[in-house]
Amino acid sequence: MSNQQSMMPTYHVGNSFFHHLDSRVKLAALVLCIIIILFSKSLITYALSVILLLTIFLLSRLHISEVLSPVLWCLPFFIVIFIMNFLFNHSPHPLFHWWIFTPSIYGLIHGAQIVMRVILVMIVSNIIMM
Repeated sequence: MSNQQSMMPTYHVGNSFFHHLDSRVKLAALVLCIIIILFSKSLITYALSVILLLTIFLLSRLHISEVLSPVLWCLPFFIVIFIMNFLFNHSPHPLFHWWIFTPSIYGLIHGAQIVMRVILVMIVSNIIMM
């Protein structure tokens, strides 16, 4: 399996800001970014997380395919997580109820939030740890 097909991120020799950082600083930055992403609850905080992520990406000088490759490998998993949250999230106001399925707007939003958080954490970890 070639390096481009691998799901696991690998270190790439580079000359960016992040390549010259001490690994302890990278780890601390990663933990801080993960905390910010996981505590995002509104569109504004998600937008700020994405802006932070884009800034880190631009500073890293990495190619977009290096950063998004692991995310694309997990896309089927993300779709399943999203659909399960949409169909099985017990909300007081479901769109309809059929057998064991109770899709709701709340489940739709909750599923999107979970998938978005995991994708953002994956991307930021790929950028900072490369």
